[in-house]
Amino acid sequence: MKSKPPRRKNPRKRSRAKKAGCGSARKRGQFERESPATSARISKLEQELAATKKYLRSIIEAQEVANEELRSANEEILSSNKELQRTSEELETAREELRSASGKLTSANDELRSRNLEIVQVNDDLTNLLESIDIAVVIVGSDLTVRRFTPEARKFLGLIPSDIGHPLLNINPMIEIPEFQSLVLQVMSNFHLVEKEFSGKKGSRYRLRILPYRVVDNKINGVVITITVIPSYAPKLPNSAN
Repeated sequence: MKSKPPRRKNPRKRSRAKKAGCGSARKRGQFERESPATSARISKLEQELAATKKYLRSIIEAQEVANEELRSANEEILSSNKELQRTSEELETAREELRSASGKLTSANDELRSRNLEIVQVNDDLTNLLESIDIAVVIVGSDLTVRRFTPEARKFLGLIPSDIGHPLLNINPMIEIPEFQSLVLQVMSNFHLVEKEFSGKKGSRYRLRILPYRVVDNKINGVVITITVIPSYAPKLPNSAN
């Protein structure tokens, strides 16, 4: 077997390798010459980068705090809106209730006005009725004060308009009525009718009737006194025919 001849080295490759070695040596030397300045520059950049990172971290933290505060404020606003809505609904309900109460009050006022008119009408009717009655009638309250009387009562009992509201027992009758005050007190205590005849001046005869004053629920609220002239004993009017 034949042996292969040894390869000869290429002189061009050898020269390129020498040049490459020289170039890397020059770069390594240049790098070694520039290393202190580059290190300082890198250190400064690292410090600036660290400061920037710290600054950015503080900004992020501040932003997170601001976001949390905004979130909390937003929740408070939502809660306030709910409370305002609830308050608005309550105000609307109160307004409706007030409107309803106002309507009821208006109806009550109208009814009261109508009743007042009825009371005024009844009072006028009663006043005209008493004025037209030719009988002495006195209405006395449960406290024994004079409430109403007819014109004829003025002649027998000497009443005047200012006597209304004053005690009946303080008046001085124009005619003498035996046991008048005691009879009034008797009816006020036992609620039984009293009827009695008595004589006046000039031989005239009168009939006294005292009866309880009853109200709607059958309670006693005073007495009614009437005095009438008995016709057979009625005195003759002046200038009358025989």
